[in-house]
Amino acid sequence: MPDRLQVPNAGDFKVARGTDWLLQVPGKWAYLAHPETKSAYDRWAESQKYETLCLLYVALTRAKRGLYLFLPEEPAARRGKPAGERHATPANLVRQSMDLNFSGSDQNWSVSVPNSEKVEVGKTLKLPEGKAQRTRTSPSSLKTVNMMEAGTGRRLGIEIHRLFEKVGWLSPGEVPAQSFSAAGKIVEDCLKKKEIHKIFENDGGELYREQAFELIYQNKWMSGVVDRLHLYRNAGKIMRIAIFDFKTDRVKSPADLLVRYTGQMRAYQSAMSQVFGVDSSMVECRIVSTSLGEVIEVNVEENQREFDLL
Repeated sequence: MPDRLQVPNAGDFKVARGTDWLLQVPGKWAYLAHPETKSAYDRWAESQKYETLCLLYVALTRAKRGLYLFLPEEPAARRGKPAGERHATPANLVRQSMDLNFSGSDQNWSVSVPNSEKVEVGKTLKLPEGKAQRTRTSPSSLKTVNMMEAGTGRRLGIEIHRLFEKVGWLSPGEVPAQSFSAAGKIVEDCLKKKEIHKIFENDGGELYREQAFELIYQNKWMSGVVDRLHLYRNAGKIMRIAIFDFKTDRVKSPADLLVRYTGQMRAYQSAMSQVFGVDSSMVECRIVSTSLGEVIEVNVEENQREFDLL
């Protein structure tokens, strides 16, 4: 380091931590001490002045009728002196190159400007009409009777579905213990019934529980969940699909459930035929009623024709 440069105080040094120091500009005393870094700094400073003048030029040449410049007050020590190289700031350059007393223009230029100008309005573009967004639906919305469930009853139904979801394949006569609750007792009582227990016995099918799906049904976006689905294949080819839907409605007969849910089961049948790429006739639908303790087969087409005649 040349003798003429004073070594800075310790507080002027930066401590490098990590790799961030690579992007930090060293202190001015450091880059002015070496010819190469000083030359790089001088080139950078010149480019910054040039960019500043370019920006100033754009600002001064875009006014249509009048231009007002607001300059900071000139320091007393610099008043009346040429800008020079070290003081060639945009403000000083403007002060030296422009007459601020309107000698070349009219100070009252704004008086001659008309109050309003006619603006030629171009042809308005007309956007094409938007396509209506598909409405959303679900199999549950296709109930023939849309009942409002009480809060307690709805919570009980959700808990019963949650417990049935946990039940996989069962051995004949096997009844897994359920939680000590109203829902647990209902599920356990259902599994003790031979007709209901049989659907949980493995007969060679693939098991899907709470199977969610999204698809287009009758030009509507349908979202749904199948409670339980058994898929049967032969040499890899799908031969049959069985859908089981658990219902907790308190009803007097299977006919009540068929009236309410045939539309929903038809939607499930159509959805699964699309999902698995099979004919809808290969998809069987059954309702498992917890209140009746029965498995009710739903012949979608036949039941729907009967209801249409009512």
